[in-house]
Amino acid sequence: TNEVRPDSIRFNFDTQKALIWNSRTEQQAGLGQLGSDAMKVYAQVTKKENDSVYFLSEGKLTTSKDTVDPDYYIRVRKAKFVPKKKIIAGFSNMYIVDVPTPIALPFAYFPLSQGRSPGLKFPTFGNDPQRGYFLQNGGYYLPISDYVDLQLTGDFYTNGSYGFRANSIYTKRYKFRGSVNVSYENLIRSQKGFDDFSRTSNYNIRIQHTQDPKASPYSRFSASVNLGSSQFFTNSLNQVNRSNTQTNTFASSISYSKTFPAYPSVNTSLTLTHSQNSRTQSISMSLPTLQASMERIFQFAKRDGIKKGIFQNINFQYDVNAQNSITTTEEDFFTSKMFEDARIGARHRIPIGTNFKVAKYLSVSLNGSYEDVWTLETISRRFDEAEQTVVTDTIAGFDRFNRYSMGASIGTVLYGTFNRGEDKKIQAVRHTIRPSISYNY
Repeated sequence: TNEVRPDSIRFNFDTQKALIWNSRTEQQAGLGQLGSDAMKVYAQVTKKENDSVYFLSEGKLTTSKDTVDPDYYIRVRKAKFVPKKKIIAGFSNMYIVDVPTPIALPFAYFPLSQGRSPGLKFPTFGNDPQRGYFLQNGGYYLPISDYVDLQLTGDFYTNGSYGFRANSIYTKRYKFRGSVNVSYENLIRSQKGFDDFSRTSNYNIRIQHTQDPKASPYSRFSASVNLGSSQFFTNSLNQVNRSNTQTNTFASSISYSKTFPAYPSVNTSLTLTHSQNSRTQSISMSLPTLQASMERIFQFAKRDGIKKGIFQNINFQYDVNAQNSITTTEEDFFTSKMFEDARIGARHRIPIGTNFKVAKYLSVSLNGSYEDVWTLETISRRFDEAEQTVVTDTIAGFDRFNRYSMGASIGTVLYGTFNRGEDKKIQAVRHTIRPSISYNY
């Protein structure tokens, strides 16, 4: 229902038309899920043509709580008003505290539909001692499709500072869902020529992506990105960023994993991570980390059935871990300097083992492990007799080293029972002994 609160009404019972003075009503401004502010419509004179069409004279469109004397509004001289659908107006311009601004349109269209439809997002205004009067979070909402929408908003300050944001939410049932938020602010403090004049540029990028478990049983992709200028939240004056002013760490993680189910099955994952301290402005990244592992294989035994003897129980696995680790600063971020101290390497590991029985009661286990490490940078140390110091040299280029280990163990289990008699409260005590001998190299 549309509730209209007028001062007075003149109604013609023959024509079913009416004149309404100082009417006030509230409409949803067609901003879908991202715009929850309701638009208030005020008009000095309203002519009711029929139940669905009204004509307005000297109207005010605002999201302010006060509809009669709002702090900010769009003034329309003449307009056609269709409740819950649209407002079509002639020359319209923005007023702040009853002062006209140069933000104007020769004609305007304001959608008032109840679902997801494109529409304007009204800004909020205020005053900052260092940056002057401002408009914040004004912009446009656009539902691109049934799966994706886009909201573009911006800020404007009278001393020349500005900012803009692009927010998009996307979802597809049983497939994935996520959001992308990109923010940039160019902030000017004071006025050019004054001692306290300064100019700073800040940015922030946030991405969230989750995959529905039903989308793919053998692969999965997820992303959680939060990176940007360390001082973005503390320097920002926008009201939407106030809740994050105490954020000291930005962290990001993007991962993709896939399983190859055919025997022998292989699990792989590729991960990119980022950690940024806003106080020290240090950044640690892994671009990327690759992990892969193959399931245990019994080479000399059938896949089904009981494994007997030393040969049928021989088994081995394989896994690899490769990393590219980067430690840099915010100043060198997104430059070639961030890769100068990169640490790149890979570790391959093959564990092998078997077990068997000896003399029916003795269990024997044999195991071994081979590890091969690859690196693109090594360190060489030498003693300088002239200086009487140890000199460390860094050598670039591929190199490798390996490690191996072997072990064996033999053991058994002995059981015994000590009977105390049936007339005792504790009639018997059973004990277990597990003696074993092992050797590792």
